[in-house]
Amino acid sequence: MFNNKFKIKIHGRAGLTYKEGKKSVSIDSEMLFSEYNMVIYTNSIKSWNPPFDNEMLTEENKKRIISNIKKDFEKTGIKVDWEGLNT
Repeated sequence: MFNNKFKIKIHGRAGLTYKEGKKSVSIDSEMLFSEYNMVIYTNSIKSWNPPFDNEMLTEENKKRIISNIKKDFEKTGIKVDWEGLNT
């Protein structure tokens, strides 16, 4: 069963890490200076980081990760351009 606790760490001007419990995934992103604060490349959400890289990151996992990031960034006022996301 999934625990709704997660953390997001932004790595300077590029990249972020999303973490759920002991699992994490690295996501390509870039800070922007436009109407958006950041672009997140959803196609880079491919697999969990080691030691869980042998465990499949399902489409359901990806949707949950994106949803959680959206909710968190909306609360903090970070405006995101979602590259590769069909909305």
